[in-house]
Amino acid sequence: MLQAPPEGEDDDDRSWAPAIGIERGGLHVAASLLWARYSMFSQVYFHHVRRAYDLHLKEFMHALFPQGIPVEINNYLAITDNEILVELRKAAYNSTATGHEPARRIESRGHFRLAHQVTAVELKKNPEALKQIYEKTVERFGADFVRMDPGQKRSNEIDFPVLIDDERSTISARAELPSIRPPDVRNPYIFVAPEKLRDAKKWLRENHDHLVEPWLPEGTV
Repeated sequence: MLQAPPEGEDDDDRSWAPAIGIERGGLHVAASLLWARYSMFSQVYFHHVRRAYDLHLKEFMHALFPQGIPVEINNYLAITDNEILVELRKAAYNSTATGHEPARRIESRGHFRLAHQVTAVELKKNPEALKQIYEKTVERFGADFVRMDPGQKRSNEIDFPVLIDDERSTISARAELPSIRPPDVRNPYIFVAPEKLRDAKKWLRENHDHLVEPWLPEGTV
């Protein structure tokens, strides 16, 4: 627990409130933990298969609770994974049940597949590249068979005091090691139902150069 504020900051922004800090020798260890967390998000939590199942589960939950999940405490606490899984399984095998389609996708492992991952080049050409590709894919294959997912999580500002060698002064972790902050996670996906996947991939590949229109500043003619 360090009380002195990091050096090198504007006086107006300096705070003498106690803050959690580390010794200088542990700075790279702290950085490695932050980068390990980034790897978990980019490679596991935002993996395209997991994100596809997230979309199906959200659709099922919206169908199961059209008015939203109950907020009254007893009703809320009565809803557990067990109740959700039972309703999901029942809906998966009843074609007339509410939420049948997303439930069937989850239960039968018929989840939507990755048809296209929007690249940094496409986003540089137009920040709305994901939306443009999605809309054109929907126009070609139908809204029931296409989903999009921005797959984005911003990296928070990371800074904390670091106790330097004289054990009396502190420095800013960000000033000492600028690379301590990992980049944002950004995996924008276009998903397509498996029964349309082959045709969708072929169409996306053949029309790739025409799917993203160059971005024009507002007011540009």
